[in-house]
Amino acid sequence: YDASGNPVAVATGSSGQVLTSAGAGAPPTFADAGGGAYEKLITTTISGNTSTVTFNSTYITSTYRDYRIIISDCHHTTGAGAYPEMQISDDNGSSFFTASNYRFAMRAYKSDATTNSQASNGTGEIRFSADAISGNESEEKSSFIIDMFDPLSTSSYFTMAITGMFYATNGNLVCGLYGGGSCVKLFMNTGDWNHGTFTLYGRKI
Repeated sequence: YDASGNPVAVATGSSGQVLTSAGAGAPPTFADAGGGAYEKLITTTISGNTSTVTFNSTYITSTYRDYRIIISDCHHTTGAGAYPEMQISDDNGSSFFTASNYRFAMRAYKSDATTNSQASNGTGEIRFSADAISGNESEEKSSFIIDMFDPLSTSSYFTMAITGMFYATNGNLVCGLYGGGSCVKLFMNTGDWNHGTFTLYGRKI
């Protein structure tokens, strides 16, 4: 309703906008969502052998400041000795940094109260589990959350944090992990992904 109490049409907004109150006596309008919450950008679901999952500048843009990747119920083709890994690109995926560009440190805590660590002061990729993960049995799924902080900044290093749960190959122990490093192409060090959903979210501030 307008200020006179008469019904009025609300002008359509742009894709992704939300309906926002304009206060008493004024019709609502469509506007960009407020900052602070993550918005879903794309989901990639795989159900067959896939060597890499990549999120490029179609989705990683200046519209958002921070990004989150949620990997849910992922599965891979190789059992013992397999680690999920990632690399970053600054040319939209034409090439990826493979020299000693990455620094990371993480620890997994296992169900038998033992721990395992992964760290590197310079390697060609970053592992995002702190132990080799199982995955060649149908019930051995793993899930991870990868938070990337201001990845398009040209004045600071690309930083990120990782949490997750997975089945370690050493006795099929359940592990949790935490750590940090750098991203955008997700792959296995041996074999392929063959099941799971990979969802990218963006956060405005």
